[in-house]
Amino acid sequence: MSDFSIELAAEQIVDVRTKAYFTEVLSSYINGHYRSAVVMLWSIVISDLVYKLQELRDLYQDPVATSILDSVQARQNANPTNPEWEPYLLDEVNSRTQIFEAGEHQHIVGIHRLRHLSAHPVLSSAHLLFEPNKETARAAIRNALECVLLKPPVFSRKVVVNLIEDIAARKALLPDAASLQKYLEAKYLRNLHPTVKLELIRTLWKFCFRLSNTDVDA
Repeated sequence: MSDFSIELAAEQIVDVRTKAYFTEVLSSYINGHYRSAVVMLWSIVISDLVYKLQELRDLYQDPVATSILDSVQARQNANPTNPEWEPYLLDEVNSRTQIFEAGEHQHIVGIHRLRHLSAHPVLSSAHLLFEPNKETARAAIRNALECVLLKPPVFSRKVVVNLIEDIAARKALLPDAASLQKYLEAKYLRNLHPTVKLELIRTLWKFCFRLSNTDVDA
């Protein structure tokens, strides 16, 4: 873990809002306030997941992202003071999108447990508030960065369908390879998760060599 720099990784956080919020985590960690760092870290992870879903909904009309956000909003409206929507959001993202690699969801669940210990007094303990040590806080921060904060928003395979339909509809506006490449890079490719890129390649391969119909030709 010694070769991983939290400071350098923080500069690579994708969302500018998340990057600004993360400075509070970094400041708390540097100054030895590990409990505060962990509590804030969980809030940032959840916020960043919401930002990713909102971008998928607003820019790519992703139906999975829209459905998750709608269900979370309904839970919030039903009980505005209950934070149970946060682990619900995490579970929905894990089960319905491809953002998490194997094991990463459990890393984020671990941050939630650590946050719960750090934020809520335990009456049966001599020390009412749990204090994570430096190594525990550092591991949680690294997991948050690598599993969520450093990842681009485009992680749903539904985006592949949107991309294909989009370029078919815009073919008159993209008359050559250069204009097509510029458009795809700007809107899609620079943000695609590796899993989604692989799905896109598989789909286009099938279009080229296995299928032939009006929609595929378009």
